[in-house]
This record gives sequence, C-alpha cells and structure tokens, in this order.
Amino acid sequence: MNRICLTMGDPAGVGPELIIQLLGRLQTRGAPGMVIAGDCGVLKLALEKFGNANARRWFRTAAIAERERLAPDIKAPLVILNLSELSPKKLRAERAGKKHGLASWKYIAAGARLCRLGACGALVTLPVNKESLLQAGCPYPGHTDLLAALDRAERAVMLMVLGKLRVALVTHHLPLKQVPAKIEPGTILSILKVMQKALKTDFGLAAPKIGVLGLNPHAGEQGKIGVEEIERIAPAIRQARNAGIDASGPWPADTAFHRARSGEFDALLAMYHDQGIGPLKTLEFERVVNVTLGLSFVRTSPGHGTAYEVAWTGKASGQSLLEAFRLARQLSASRKRSNG
Repeated sequence: MNRICLTMGDPAGVGPELIIQLLGRLQTRGAPGMVIAGDCGVLKLALEKFGNANARRWFRTAAIAERERLAPDIKAPLVILNLSELSPKKLRAERAGKKHGLASWKYIAAGARLCRLGACGALVTLPVNKESLLQAGCPYPGHTDLLAALDRAERAVMLMVLGKLRVALVTHHLPLKQVPAKIEPGTILSILKVMQKALKTDFGLAAPKIGVLGLNPHAGEQGKIGVEEIERIAPAIRQARNAGIDASGPWPADTAFHRARSGEFDALLAMYHDQGIGPLKTLEFERVVNVTLGLSFVRTSPGHGTAYEVAWTGKASGQSLLEAFRLARQLSASRKRSNG
C-alpha cells in the first residue's frame, strides 16, 4: 500500500496550515494516496484561511472516515480520519492544554496503527506540544519514544537528515549534566546496529560508514579533558567493528560535520541533542527532516516544533514538511525494494 499517513500534530500549532500548504503544492495526479489523521473542523478552517485552488481540489474529492476506520475499498486520493471534535474558535484559548494533547496523541496512535496494519506505507508526523501530551496522561512526551512504544520496537533512534548529512543521537531531551551517565557502550552499540540496518534498507547504502563523535571537546584529548571516549565510546566502536559495522571514532565534533559533508561519512552518531542537531539547523533550518529508525514502518517529520509564534498567521514555511513528505516516499520505496 502506497498511501502516506500524515498526523495533524498540535491543533494550535503550525501543523494544520502546513498540511494545507503541502496539498496546495501537490498535484492530485501522480501523487500517492494520503490519509490525514486529525480534526476535520480544524483542517477546514486552515483550508479557508490558507488554502489555494489546488488544496481545495484535494478536499473536494476527500473521503471522511470516523473512529480510525479506513475501509480498504475507499479509493479517494485523500482520506481524512476525523478523530476529534475541537472548536476551531477556541484553538488559541485551549492551546498547550490537555484537550489538544489528547487529540494529538490520538492522531499519532491512529497513524502508527494504520502503518502497522499495512494500510499506509509511511507516517509523516506534524509537531506536537510535549506539555500538552503530558497533561493528557501520555507517558511519552515526544514522538520517538511514543512511536517506539506503539510499535513495540526494541530500539528507536532519532536521525536528523539534511540531504546526505545524516546525524543520529544517543541521547535526546536531557539536561547536559545527565548526558554522561547515559553514554554506555551497550547503548551505543545497539544504536549503531539500528543505524547500519536502516542506512542499508531505507537509504540504499550498500556499505555505510558511520562516524562516532566524542562527548568532550577534542574527543577528550586522550583523556586529558574527559575519559568517556576511552572508557565508553571507543569500546562500543570496537564491538561494532567486530560485528561488521563500519564505525570509526570517537571523532571531535568540531571537525566531523565538515568531514561528513565532504563524503567521508554516510552518517554521524552524536552524543547529545544540540551537538548533533545544531549544525544541521544552522546550515539549512527549513530543510532538516527528523526520521525515526528502528520502527517497522517509515516515519519522518519536519525538523521544527509547533512554532506557536507564527501559527495561524500564514507566515509558517512548509518547506520542511515538503522535504519530510518526499523523504518518506523515498524511504518507503527503498524499504519495499529491499524487502522484495
């Protein structure tokens, strides 16, 4: 099944209008079938405010499905799963609250279920508000961990992609003082295994080369300004190489990105959030895509958040969503070829 499922994300964020922007840029002919897991009322308001003629054509042929049902005989190019009944007039007043968190959670769960059932070939998620999810009782405030739980994945890995620059993370949203304790050889090794498999299966790289970054400046300078590289990172790299993974390092982060951009590495493994993501967003913020590795299905997302400061003003750029959508199609097709 070639359908792509998009989850609407936080209703008061930029997700609804970015979906409308995407539809406005896609021709109905030749595009894959799409499913939007979201709220019809909110999407219609976004269409009224931001939709062009092309987006309106998509909606004229759309089929509306309720309660997460997607009948196999629905042939419409666009199916909207109406999973909440929010008030479009109260989006700002209810922003960052429990109601929006619960709705966002429903959209993600439905999208994951459709992909697990094979009804959709890939999942593209729009940004959510972590505080809203927590207020709704969700035990996982971010997409990566939530999708891993929904998919029963042993290890989900966050990979940020900017063209041929690919950067995975060992730790995600942690205070810096907590990061060193999470840098364990077993964790690094398991992440490298997930990366190698995904780089081969989804990205089509026959022999991927992975550069592993150090935690400390200058990768610790042989223990002079940090021992994590010697005691934790280097042993994991040796184990990975013994397992047939072409991993090297630990390399100083201040030069590794230049080397990766020059083609020396197919992907990098960073130790913490800002170390890995900061350089990519500095280069081309609007083209960065978030990919979750280790799931049974392809998942991509724009590399930005809810952007409340510009949401519902018409100022939000849809470039990152377009990049995420295109990459989802590419990875899904590559995985399909790899799996025969």
